[in-house]
Amino acid sequence: CSTGAGGRGGSRSSSLRLIGMEARLSHMHSDPYRPCVVLRPTDKNESDGLQWVVRLLPAYQADLFPPSKLAPDRNLVRSVATRSSVGTSMLPPTAHYNSCILEDARMRLHLDLLHRALQRIPALKDAILLLKRWASTKSFLFPVSGTAVYNPLNGFCLSILAAHAGQTSSVAPSQTSPLQLFKLALSVLASTDWTNQKLTFGKAAGTPLTTEETQAYKAHFYDTDGFFNFFWRLGPFIDDIRWEAQRSLHVLDAESDPYEAVFGQQISSPSLVWDLAVRTPPLGQSALCPAKATDQKRYTS
Repeated sequence: CSTGAGGRGGSRSSSLRLIGMEARLSHMHSDPYRPCVVLRPTDKNESDGLQWVVRLLPAYQADLFPPSKLAPDRNLVRSVATRSSVGTSMLPPTAHYNSCILEDARMRLHLDLLHRALQRIPALKDAILLLKRWASTKSFLFPVSGTAVYNPLNGFCLSILAAHAGQTSSVAPSQTSPLQLFKLALSVLASTDWTNQKLTFGKAAGTPLTTEETQAYKAHFYDTDGFFNFFWRLGPFIDDIRWEAQRSLHVLDAESDPYEAVFGQQISSPSLVWDLAVRTPPLGQSALCPAKATDQKRYTS
């Protein structure tokens, strides 16, 4: 296995040549704390020229850690010195770190949840494609390119949102069209008061937020048992997403040909979207495992 610095997304990566395939270490959604293995074909003739990849995502059993220990009001990041000098109840909560761990634990459960929804609602697959296209045109998603762009919103969140809209709709699944389901998903984004309410998958009505939940996240959309927040990354971006959803719904209802305004030109560069863009140097392998850097210093000193 050889190590090089020419990985996609500006990340340091390791590559391993398989039969007809190449394996490369990358980052899921350009998040350095979510490493994954990307498999892509090396023979274009066998793949018929299609640019497809397979991502192997690491996960662990959902029952390895009790969900209550990964709650947003718990602290799970502390040093040995801190544990010995300060009680754990005095430490600030680490809601985002806890959500990142819980996300890996529940990955299989959430994929099964989405798979069942796809089987139940025939229009869901195309509705998800419409949502992703809409998010790309509004610069909430960026295409895969040589520059890594961290996206607080990702395709899986949009897929779960569309599945939720289809499950809570009063229209029969067999009678729902992709465009109708797309509008229902936008309506969920546009009509929810994310400052004061939270959504739970499969429940049509939102519920009031507690004080602890308000302090932990800016947007709340939980899985069926209410442990994991699908929208934990969004933060203040939820205001922009909600505004664009409201605007798109108005255009869809008011314009005779709304395609260009809703699904039109896709902006491929963050520099064309934001007034200020911050570029950071590529992270080394020690960013994925800080203990590795400590071991290297010990061996070289």
